[in-house]
Amino acid sequence: MLLRTTPFAESDLIVQLFTADHGKVSALARGARKSQRRFAGALGLLVVASYQLRPRPRADLWTLESATVVREWTALAADVAAVAHASYAVELVRELTPAEQPEPDVLALLIELHDALAARGPSPSLLRAFELRLLEVIGSAPSLDRCIACGARDAIDAPGTVFDPGRGGVACARCAPGCRGTGIRPLPATARSYLVAVRQVDSLADAAVHDDDVDAAHDRAIVRDCLVGMIVGLIGHPLRTVEFIAKMRAHP
Repeated sequence: MLLRTTPFAESDLIVQLFTADHGKVSALARGARKSQRRFAGALGLLVVASYQLRPRPRADLWTLESATVVREWTALAADVAAVAHASYAVELVRELTPAEQPEPDVLALLIELHDALAARGPSPSLLRAFELRLLEVIGSAPSLDRCIACGARDAIDAPGTVFDPGRGGVACARCAPGCRGTGIRPLPATARSYLVAVRQVDSLADAAVHDDDVDAAHDRAIVRDCLVGMIVGLIGHPLRTVEFIAKMRAHP
């Protein structure tokens, strides 16, 4: 799947792709800005394609010879929120995965997210499930079932429990005063339960059912801020799509 395109020279593009066999790769697509037909619509969002790539000796860039769309979700383009959520998932994969390290589970996760968006529409809980699955695949899953400081399980739902994004998880009320990083947030027991429930869904699409509880809207907002704060800390800079989604929430 396409992660990013960058104009190069007069008519070329540098494309960043996430592939099943090679992970994240960058390639030069010659003439891509002049001839859309050559790559048959495969250099856009909301598609998964078969890319013919050729390595270039002693060069960082591959060469993209051709591409053919295998699956597409272009109908989602009519829903700006769905496009924003898909773009957020793509940005996370682009920023959190290393170059040229095969991670077929990540590609499968991206495809599953697009399928879920097509089936259920945009959903905050769907994004939380995607975030948790992606963090697990890359080895950075947050600790939700025990305190990150003392390892205790019996006190993580007591008043005073916090989520520490810098240390990657829940700190019980006894250990919370020792948390000194930025972005530390109180985590009520109901919000932690929501996090755990979203993590345990069988498929990403199933997570959308957790949007239906009107009384849990505050917990969903807390969890969103916890996970986004942790992800931004891992990446080291703000995410553009997060800012865009926040503007959509402010002006639905």
